Amino acid sequence: MSLKKVYFPTDLVTTLVVFPGKCMVSSFKEYLSCRPTEYSEEDILLCESSYIETEKQVKKLEGLKRFSYSAKVVEDEIYYFRKLYVPQKEASPFLDKKIDEVKLADMDDGHDDMEDMDKDDDAPVTPSMPQMQSSLSSDMDMMPYTEEDFRPPPVGRRVMELLRDLYVSVMSHQKKKHRCNSDFLAEIPAVDPAAPEKPPLNFEIIRMNLERGRYRRLDVFQEHMFEVLKKARRLHRTDSKIFEDAVELQYFLIKIRDELCKNGEILMSTALRYTLKHLQSDVDREKREKVPREIEEDKKKAEEEQEKNKDKKEGTTRYVQRDPWVPNPLLKYVKECSFDNITYSVGEFVYVEPSEVYFKPHIVCIDRLWEDSAGNALRTVCHRYM
Repeated sequence: MSLKKVYFPTDLVTTLVVFPGKCMVSSFKEYLSCRPTEYSEEDILLCESSYIETEKQVKKLEGLKRFSYSAKVVEDEIYYFRKLYVPQKEASPFLDKKIDEVKLADMDDGHDDMEDMDKDDDAPVTPSMPQMQSSLSSDMDMMPYTEEDFRPPPVGRRVMELLRDLYVSVMSHQKKKHRCNSDFLAEIPAVDPAAPEKPPLNFEIIRMNLERGRYRRLDVFQEHMFEVLKKARRLHRTDSKIFEDAVELQYFLIKIRDELCKNGEILMSTALRYTLKHLQSDVDREKREKVPREIEEDKKKAEEEQEKNKDKKEGTTRYVQRDPWVPNPLLKYVKECSFDNITYSVGEFVYVEPSEVYFKPHIVCIDRLWEDSAGNALRTVCHRYM
């Protein structure tokens, strides 16, 4: 093996060439796979630094760290090397727990069966569950390193399951028996009247998105749920049932969200920053803005109702201003006329007999009298009394 100036780590001045006796130098690629057992450990030197002629300096080689299960080196022992496992930036105990449960599911079933069997003194000793688990972990550690073994587990599917559980819990929440708080909220329009340009959104659309696997982030799902609940509070009065149900559902959503995520121990998300204190502050602000307007609306409605009741009691109707009457130049207006030897004048009240039997007799006031071109007397009357 041709070598450049390679230095032993304990002496950066003396090269390996000056070491007398049987000596073998292995490269990192060869030594990291396994240690040859045909040579004793004293005859093997592992180089941890090298001299670079172009840069005229000694640099430490970037190798992989070694580990062994025994404190003393055995002749037949083969050393395996692997990269150190770098944990995720946001560790998820929930995912690790799930993975361990899947790995040891079959072993749990076997262990339960062994507990039901009768214990005999002559029966062979069966390894216990901790021993089996330790053996499994040892076998996994002794396997050669591959990048696939240390890939982070997929979390998208588990996050979607968490979101579905959260949605079902909120929609089935019942503060009173035989009535879900989400029943009245089904009447909320999908299109926001205040912003029709926004895409439609309601609980039914959110359910369809969950079934199709479109939600992969807790913060996006929470934002859509909050938007529907805020729209319900904005479109209804503070003393309405829909307003109260919207506040109750949002309170319950935050509570169940914290329980499922265990306040960030299982799932870390920016959605956890919105707490019950923020909700209470938002609801109080909305009430301060809406209550004065609602009081003014109630006053106006009360005044209108009083006017209507007053008109009904007095038996009068509101005066409606009409266009002033203009006389027709083709007609001849008169102040009085005769009919059946009775003279009628403008402004008199007369008794009218109905021509039909089922009509009631009534009294009218003569408003205008005129004659047409044929000399027929015509009149305009105003109905006054029944």
